Amino acid sequence: MVFVVEGSVTVGFISGLDSNIMYANQLSKGQVMVVPQGFLHFQHNSGSSYAVLFVSFASSDPGMQFVTSALFGNHFPSFLVEKTTEISLVEVRQLKARLGGTG
Repeated sequence: MVFVVEGSVTVGFISGLDSNIMYANQLSKGQVMVVPQGFLHFQHNSGSSYAVLFVSFASSDPGMQFVTSALFGNHFPSFLVEKTTEISLVEVRQLKARLGGTG
């Protein structure tokens, strides 16, 4: 669970079970989003100032998801993959082309 205390953040996750669909929402102060257990997820400060989040976990078992296909085999925006992985935009697009992703 992600609760925004201050600022504005984009929070999302990539569904598992071989569908690799990205779900994302832009959250503002006081809003909450729940990320299903074991799914690859991200938080990105989409505002112009600092963001403060409260994050909690429902279980000590993190679950499992195959990162390569989840991250590069979908329609997740390439610029967010670049920011979260520190892989260049060119390399992200090359990996997406090989693994069936777009964006």
